[in-house]
Amino acid sequence: MKRIAPFILGIALLGIIMTISSAYAEGNARGIDPKNFDTTVSPCQDFFEFANGNWLKENPVPPAYSSWSVDDEMRERNNVMLHEILENAAKDAAAPKGSNLQKIGDFFAVAMDSVKIEKEGDTPIKPELDKIAAIKTLADLRNVITGFHAEGNAVLFNCG
Repeated sequence: MKRIAPFILGIALLGIIMTISSAYAEGNARGIDPKNFDTTVSPCQDFFEFANGNWLKENPVPPAYSSWSVDDEMRERNNVMLHEILENAAKDAAAPKGSNLQKIGDFFAVAMDSVKIEKEGDTPIKPELDKIAAIKTLADLRNVITGFHAEGNAVLFNCG
């Protein structure tokens, strides 16, 4: 047992070192990127412009937004990638039946079928609307709310 512990510790440390070194070897940018600095501005006069000037020049606020930041840029890029994944999943007829890819593709295709959605109107949720319309007493309200919560529909409040 005494021989196994150092061996396992050594393997774990080797794994950590290899993970860290491979992350840097792939050229992943870390921390502050000097390309964003505007060195024509004195940091003593306007530090914000010095630190962010080039980024601001290279990334103007898109017309659809009132502000733009690195967070917005990443969020937009992620949304585009997710949309591509969903569209490809919806088009993939070869996805194995019951697989997550097939489920995601079917869900997205149904959600984007606006013609069908408009045609069906509130029919798909009619049973829930009928339950709500049937509420006459406080006890009825409590029963409907607990029923919705039991189905995973957080109404009025959400715990967790």
